[in-house]
Amino acid sequence: WNDRLSVGVASMDAHHKKLIQMINDLHAALRKKQGADVCHKLLKELSQYVKYHFDAEEELMEKANYPDLEAQRTAHRRFLEKVASMEKRWVAGDQTVPGEIMRLLQEWLVNHITKMDKDYGPYMS
Repeated sequence: WNDRLSVGVASMDAHHKKLIQMINDLHAALRKKQGADVCHKLLKELSQYVKYHFDAEEELMEKANYPDLEAQRTAHRRFLEKVASMEKRWVAGDQTVPGEIMRLLQEWLVNHITKMDKDYGPYMS
């Protein structure tokens, strides 16, 4: 986390910080080869928190009459679909998935926050 990622909305910045910590925890578990059970549990928790975060974020955008809410909803839905698909492949034994998930999480979270989420801050101030 750094100030460059701040969207100017304290509650969403707190969510983003937690998401980044959860991604770091998953990355550490994968790096330490803690096993599929540990890593899958962390991925499940992360997926659940991402869904919670998206719901809260969309609710704030709706209350603020944010004009790009539908674009956000679409991006959120696509992200959740990708994670769900990767999770199924991982459970089925696809060993390429952990690295793929880490790249998706890192790239998407940072790119989404710095590009799409930054835009809603002024509407919620």
